[in-house]
Amino acid sequence: MVQQPIRIWADSFRAAAIHLIVSLLIVGALALLIFKVWYPMPLATATGVFTIFAMVFVVDLFIGPLFTLVVYKKNKKSLAFDLTVIAIIQLAALAFGIYSLSQARPVWLSFYNNRFEVVRLNDIESVYLEKAPKNYTEMSLTGPEWVAAKPVGDAQEVKDLEFGNKLGAKIAHQPALYYPIEQAYPEIAAKAYKLSALEAPNNKVDIDKYLGQNPKAVGWLPLWGQQQHMVVLIDESGMPLKVVDLRPWTEEQMNTVLTSTL
Repeated sequence: MVQQPIRIWADSFRAAAIHLIVSLLIVGALALLIFKVWYPMPLATATGVFTIFAMVFVVDLFIGPLFTLVVYKKNKKSLAFDLTVIAIIQLAALAFGIYSLSQARPVWLSFYNNRFEVVRLNDIESVYLEKAPKNYTEMSLTGPEWVAAKPVGDAQEVKDLEFGNKLGAKIAHQPALYYPIEQAYPEIAAKAYKLSALEAPNNKVDIDKYLGQNPKAVGWLPLWGQQQHMVVLIDESGMPLKVVDLRPWTEEQMNTVLTSTL
């Protein structure tokens, strides 16, 4: 008599374990897509996607196996229906998570004035796509691309755009103002900071590691992220080489920078 409940629970745990393994494989494959393609490191840190990923996928990972553990009973008449409902719920939650992350993925690393900015898909309002060249309305599915932005028009129009940069959509977020990053190389080179300026806000070991990996770097510009600001290493021509997980400013310097942009 005692063995029957034990056998039932053993079957339930076995089914839940299989479900968990399948869920892990699916979530693992999606993690590769998210962190290798949509949010390549260190942009995942810059955008704060780890928190979103954990909330969506960790919950989703355990929904299905937990429900399977509760409902699974071998030879149960409604078992097929119950497992189908669980699969639908889990897939719906998974689809919502994938959609949310796809909408928040970085699509442009946009240079404007004296910095780069991470531009996510949901940062771009449709009104700013109407007059944009076609190649700036088609958002990449294979990771963010480099681009430059500049206001166009007479002095008053430029002033209005820069005023809007403080109160409305940023210039760096408007594809209608984009142009090829290669044309901005001279300006980027002229505005790049010296590598020695990284010493105050960063550990020397970290600086040496990233510079060792990017020997052509002669300067840098800040990258503004939603969660964390980082550094774009620049070569002699002004070409951006790589985003690295270094801080552009000390906390005191950062307060001054933020104040000047408000």
